[in-house]
Amino acid sequence: MHEADQIERAVNTAFASAWIEVRKEPTSWDLQARHTNRSMLFVRYLGRHMERVFNKKGFLVHRSRRKEGGQGPSETQRDIDVFQLDSDGLLLKNIWQVESEFAYTGPDPLNPKKLRGNLREDLNKLISGCAWNTLLVTSVEWMTDDRDWFLTTIQKAAVRWHSGNRTTGAFFVALIPFVSKWHRLTKENLQCRLMKFDHEAGNFNEI
Repeated sequence: MHEADQIERAVNTAFASAWIEVRKEPTSWDLQARHTNRSMLFVRYLGRHMERVFNKKGFLVHRSRRKEGGQGPSETQRDIDVFQLDSDGLLLKNIWQVESEFAYTGPDPLNPKKLRGNLREDLNKLISGCAWNTLLVTSVEWMTDDRDWFLTTIQKAAVRWHSGNRTTGAFFVALIPFVSKWHRLTKENLQCRLMKFDHEAGNFNEI
């Protein structure tokens, strides 16, 4: 499966699974508790999907398993890494590195001042990584309302990632509705917008 199709399916599957879980949220939860739970659910389901895709000898999906039973690392440098290993269990290459940006920033979720710090941290994790492919998942709202700074920032990160890794892999950004809106969405709204960075042109193209 092509990388773009692979990651689009993974994000859409995780989004749909997390959306179903949202209906089970206690009505007593405040906004921050709902936000935190939804963000965690998305990463959990995305990690589980990647584990199913790479459920074969010589591969390891390294992800956070916060508040989840079973064996596995409790902390990772990024939300998800997919490694290919040799017969001795040593790293051959990092195939995918994934970071999501859904941090709670208060009652005004689209406050750019608060987002910039969170986004910078996540992008630095990706820039420093040596994965063959990179994915950032964040809110589609950042691509609207004349938010040129957001696109400029992620394009700068993608340029530096390509420059540092000298890879023929790809830098993707998946955009889904902001987590605070999930309970108002219908099944038909559960789609991501996927962009891929064109390192020769220096910009993202929607695919």
